[in-house]
Amino acid sequence: MTSAESGLAYRRLRAPTDHGLALLEPRLDELPSLVELNRRRDIDRIRLLDQPLKQLAQQARRQLLGLARNYSNAYLPASGAAAELDPAAPILLSGHQPDLFHTGVWFKNFVLSAAAARVGGVAINLTVDVDLCRTTSVNAPRLVGGLVDFDTVPFDEQLQPQPLESRRIGDLGLFGKFGAAVGERASTYAADPVIGHLWPYAVELGRAGRPLGQCFAAARHLVEFQLGLRTLELPVSKLADSDSFRWFVADMLERADDFLTVHNESLRVYRRVNRVRSRSHPAPALERLSEKVETPFWVWSADAPRRRRLFVSTSAASWTLSDENNWSVSIEIDGRGKGESIVAQLTELAREGLRIRPRAFATTLFARLFCCDLFLHGIGGAKYDQLTDELMRRFYGAPAPALAVATCTMHLPLPTTPTTAADVREIERKIRDLRFRPECGLPKDIKRIAEVADLLETKRRWVEMQPPRGAGKARREKLVEINQLLQRYVDEPRAGLLRSADEAREQVRANRRLRSREYSFCVHDMSTLTPRLLELSEKGS
Repeated sequence: MTSAESGLAYRRLRAPTDHGLALLEPRLDELPSLVELNRRRDIDRIRLLDQPLKQLAQQARRQLLGLARNYSNAYLPASGAAAELDPAAPILLSGHQPDLFHTGVWFKNFVLSAAAARVGGVAINLTVDVDLCRTTSVNAPRLVGGLVDFDTVPFDEQLQPQPLESRRIGDLGLFGKFGAAVGERASTYAADPVIGHLWPYAVELGRAGRPLGQCFAAARHLVEFQLGLRTLELPVSKLADSDSFRWFVADMLERADDFLTVHNESLRVYRRVNRVRSRSHPAPALERLSEKVETPFWVWSADAPRRRRLFVSTSAASWTLSDENNWSVSIEIDGRGKGESIVAQLTELAREGLRIRPRAFATTLFARLFCCDLFLHGIGGAKYDQLTDELMRRFYGAPAPALAVATCTMHLPLPTTPTTAADVREIERKIRDLRFRPECGLPKDIKRIAEVADLLETKRRWVEMQPPRGAGKARREKLVEINQLLQRYVDEPRAGLLRSADEAREQVRANRRLRSREYSFCVHDMSTLTPRLLELSEKGS
């Protein structure tokens, strides 16, 4: 399969370099027509386990709306509780891990709310709590006397990585102190740090026994509600426990061998088109282990939340679900009402503590194919979801719905120097000139030394002469000899330039860190950050 046959093409997406700017593709005023185009996609002939996709999608939308409404209403103020929602209205989705991400990620929620208002739809943010909790700290700069210190502030003890769905707070005392520790540092450059608005909610939710990811996500959602955003939230783990998602799983298990082939072929094309050499990006290839076929799902148990790859081996009478180790479980296959029977058995296994959760591509496949009329990605998600488009087209025979992309760049107000990478390159050019054109760096008093003056005059004549045919090599060798003789006279200027180059490189490295867009949104200033995010999300510029 070639890239032309697949439709995959390199897509250049870059976050803005300058502070306060956003990337929005397509423009906000184009979103209504894009949503309408997606809603008109022809999926009438697509079936999963002999059920029409259109019918399954209608069920998935109803379940998504009900789950998101109930979940959000459990902590939103009574005045913000979502009422019954119309499953026929446009549904706009976005998603990210429930952590203390940077402002470019947070911006998506602002755009999601504004876009849903434009199309008269429902905005839902999926918190990807099936991913691992890998870090328990935040980088928090401190400005002291015009200089910046960089601190790593922990919010919990480091535990064995486990899915955020199951990850509880290990040290509530440390968690409670985190807000004040970060706020004290952020207050050295921010009048009203976001952490001061966020953390009281997070602490309250933590004391109520909520998982770590839910503490972050619900606290952020409450701040967003106060800012006027109107979105719902739903953890992916809750969506994965719905009947519609289990039907999606059942169909994937039945056709696991075909999906593996399509997935791996499409992955090879994606990597070639995007010049990706890594074997793990944007995802590893799926594997066959003897008769076992790897699927795009994780599996673990409630009492042992360690993620493992889910494999399946199928026969006419039963399927065996397993991991790469020794765990396995069987599902009996009833030819009559096959889909309903499998979903019922998966539901029973879930009651017994089994967790089947989607990996990245399965999450967006289900969300975009079953649940929504527009998915809003950041840059990374938009690039890897080109592969999701290909999987939809080749595996399901479904036209991929268009998606939207949003991010922004917001810098902290930390002092930087005017030194740039261009300045470093200019100094490096001058250092090279001392080797090949040392006369440019010679002080005037050095040029008056008789030996130096003779060398310079000799070099001038050799440069200006037009050597006869075949004498070019001798001319080049003579110029090299003269340049080498002059080197000892430019040792001092060279040493100064080398020091300047080291200082400039260090300043560029420091500026890169000081101007990073990767700092958590919680260390920014509420009074300047959120008005700009609201403005960008409503106007698009």
